Order: sequence, then C-alpha cells, then structure tokens
Amino acid sequence: MEDVLLTDWMSKVVAIQDMKTMRQGTGTFILPAGEPYLITATHVITSTPNISIGVYEDDMFKTLHGSLALEWNGVTLIRCSVPVHGNQALDPRTIGVSHVALSATAWVPGFPTAFPKVKMPNSALPMPMVRRGAISYMGGVQDPSAEMFIDTVSSPGMSGSPVITQLIQHGPPIQKMIGVVQGVTEGIGNEPPWLRATILSRAFFDAAEEAGIEGLSPSTDDK
Repeated sequence: MEDVLLTDWMSKVVAIQDMKTMRQGTGTFILPAGEPYLITATHVITSTPNISIGVYEDDMFKTLHGSLALEWNGVTLIRCSVPVHGNQALDPRTIGVSHVALSATAWVPGFPTAFPKVKMPNSALPMPMVRRGAISYMGGVQDPSAEMFIDTVSSPGMSGSPVITQLIQHGPPIQKMIGVVQGVTEGIGNEPPWLRATILSRAFFDAAEEAGIEGLSPSTDDK
C-alpha cells in the first residue's frame, strides 16, 4: 500500500519557496481542465497577487511565476504561468473527502527545511519525506472551517503538504488528497502535538467554482 503511494505521489509534491519572503514549504501540482495550479498553505506564499515561487529542480530553486487564483480557509491555489507535465500534476478527481473514517491511516509527504545536527535544507532532498499517522479528529466535511488532526508530528517546511488517505472500494484501492497541512496543534502538558490540516470539503470546491476555476469539482462520492 505504501509503495503505491510513493510511486504515484512523489513527483507531484515539490519543495517550494516564496522568492520575496524566502519562506519555504511544500506544494502539490494539480491540473484541472488542463490548467496548471499549485496548491499549498496560505501562510507559505504571502507575496500575492503576483507571485514568484521557487520550485526545487535540478539541484536548485527555479523561479516559477504565477498569480493568486484562490485563498480559502488557509489553502491557496496559485495559477502557474508555465505548463506542467501531466506526470508531474495530480488528477483533480483524486482530490476531496470521501467516506474517510476516524482512525483511518493518512500519509503526509513533504519537505522539512532542516534536520537536527545535519541542518540539511529541503532543497537537498531528492524526494519528499513521508509521515504517517491515524486521523484522530475531523471537524465535519460540510463545515468550511473544518480541520483534521492527525496522530503524527510535523516539521518546518511541511506546511502545505497534501494529506493522503487510501480508500478500499470495489476494484483497486484509491488514493485521495483530503487535506492541506497547516502546522501542529499545541500540546497540553506532556501530550505531544497533533499535525493539523484543513479538510478539502465541499466548501473548497464551491469556493473554487466561484473563483472561476474550471475542472475542479468533488467526485460523485463527495457531493
């Protein structure tokens, strides 16, 4: 199950950097209606509406220009000015919450900005690191402010990472991006923090439609 996630998702998730603020994080390319977008956390890319993003490729950050397409509940969609190959972008039909239960396993691929002692920047990683944990709380997929908590930790640079789960249905398993990482909760006493993410609920797709983004709609199961 993990091998499927690695092979299908690793090329879609990228280390990014706001070229004005130098803030680093993680983003995912998507391709609704053939138009390239980058989805990440709003606090990662703050220099809007005209955006210069560094995307790590060939051992360096290359500048990708874009414009703000949508800001919703801590999630930002950036319309990219250059084409993105299909094998580098996520099929929009694999985005959205669908029959996800508490205690289900979630995977979070992303690019930590540094490691203890080594201090290796996220640009030095050839592929995302993957954290895994159980979904401990979901605020309700109909609530536009809904969040989920995942029983794992995060690191600086993981903000904007996709939250992926696997659905077991008739036929082969399906992986879906159901959220975008925002950070961590504050631990209480000796309790460790949970990873905190925005749920890509129906309200997200409604906001995308109102913003004029074509080809991005929930699957039949999510409606």
